[in-house]
Amino acid sequence: MKDSYKIIIIIVCLLIIDGAMFWLLGLGKKGNKSIQADGNSSTWEGSQRIDFGLSMDMISIAGMSEIILKADQIEQRVNFHNPNENTCYIIFNLVLDGEVIWRSGYCPPGHGYYNITLNKPIPKGEYDADVLHECFTGEGKKLNSAKIHTKLKVI
Repeated sequence: MKDSYKIIIIIVCLLIIDGAMFWLLGLGKKGNKSIQADGNSSTWEGSQRIDFGLSMDMISIAGMSEIILKADQIEQRVNFHNPNENTCYIIFNLVLDGEVIWRSGYCPPGHGYYNITLNKPIPKGEYDADVLHECFTGEGKKLNSAKIHTKLKVI
């Protein structure tokens, strides 16, 4: 009878040690490594009509054939979005002459940006630009990226 109690006590101790190791190694922590969605993104409701009387058409990966901005202003209205069909978060980068002039936070699927603040005002003109889409899992693991070449019309 005493041997049965010793075996039970040994099994209970081993289970406690196993549980402690599982917890200490972080194996029981699910969801603690998730990334933070950008609070500045809006629920995407489709392309907006821009003050210029033009609408920017979207393509399948949320790129644009052209982007129209107001000259000499940092506050801009745009149509960047992460389509509902995606399962990844996207960080958008607007790049002009190799310089990032705007960068978003992690934009979840079904969200996007209507209003952005550039790092600096852009003078009137037509420029070659890129929109870099950096894709991430919900845990922050980097996936593929896509660089979309576009025309930047500043009026």
